[in-house]
Amino acid sequence: MNIADITIDDRCQPREALDHRTVAEYADDMREGATFAPVTVFTDGKSHWVADGFHRVAAARLASLATIAADVKAGTLRDAILYAAGANGTHGLRRTNADKRRAVSRLLDDAEWSTWSDREIARQCGVTHPFVARVRGERSGNGYHLEGHRRQAASRIHTLIGNINRNGREQVEELDAPSQYRAWIEQELSISEEAEARLRQNVSDADPNAYLNFWLDRMLETAPAD
Repeated sequence: MNIADITIDDRCQPREALDHRTVAEYADDMREGATFAPVTVFTDGKSHWVADGFHRVAAARLASLATIAADVKAGTLRDAILYAAGANGTHGLRRTNADKRRAVSRLLDDAEWSTWSDREIARQCGVTHPFVARVRGERSGNGYHLEGHRRQAASRIHTLIGNINRNGREQVEELDAPSQYRAWIEQELSISEEAEARLRQNVSDADPNAYLNFWLDRMLETAPAD
């Protein structure tokens, strides 16, 4: 489609800012005839909002191209904004935590989308639900570890201890350990230096209960004192 017909709306921009070095590299490649994946554009019949491909559009303009390959979808600006929240989760320039926070915050700013569960917002934005919970908590002024979460953690620890004879894998299946572990790997979730040292040792030793031990450490750190 004609690049001149594409509308760049900051509300659809899922990143904190464009990476100008990437734009320049893309532009050079485009001038040499390289093929890029189509950008994603939403249209209501009048306007055409780019929802995925801001770096490619900027590069095409820099390369003085008149057209760009585009996957055009019917929809409103709101549809474009929602789609953009999860863009670049699995392709393109790797998102920073600031980019992920911007996407999550965009949904939390919305009267409708903010009522969605942390898991649903996480699915839409391509992040982990502990990351969404932390951003939501920070915005409410309560921080990530709310008192209700702390009490729930203590209750689940007591339940876990009561079933200590159960297989570790069975226990893990009922917990958020894998999701929280992923959040830690992607630097979306912080743990104490002591817990991190134990986790790294468990992984190094190929401990089959590494996930479970990680979850226990996380829960113990946030449980209320007796």
